[in-house]
Amino acid sequence: MGWMKLLDTKEAAARLGVSEQRVRQFCEEGRLEARKFAGRWVITEAELRAFKLRPTGRPPKKKHA
Repeated sequence: MGWMKLLDTKEAAARLGVSEQRVRQFCEEGRLEARKFAGRWVITEAELRAFKLRPTGRPPKKKHA
């Protein structure tokens, strides 16, 4: 198993195009799988890629036939 690249909230925010505060919110809500290390959130590159692929927003309403 190789080394995993860890990102801080600043790097993750830049890659996602959102604020650092928003990334921390995703982490606290459990929407972005992250770990606290020395009081800071760290995210793996793999988790960030998986997060980018997840659909956002509310699921579409079912159409009635």
